[in-house]
Amino acid sequence: MAKRSRKSRKMRVSKPVAPIAPVASPQVKAKNDSNGVEVDFTKDYFYVFTDMRMMLVITILMVGLMVGLSYVI
Repeated sequence: MAKRSRKSRKMRVSKPVAPIAPVASPQVKAKNDSNGVEVDFTKDYFYVFTDMRMMLVITILMVGLMVGLSYVI
């Protein structure tokens, strides 16, 4: 084993964080550079919101199950 140092360890000082600039909301329609056609992402990815909601429900159920089993086992 390596010999431990008796020097006191210096506390790390966190650097000041610059304020974050607000981000503009994403555009729903984007213009394709190749042929100039506008693409509507809400029509193409309508299922994403329902999939994300289903994953949230499953995650909450699994965490609840783990907490419940931690008291039983």
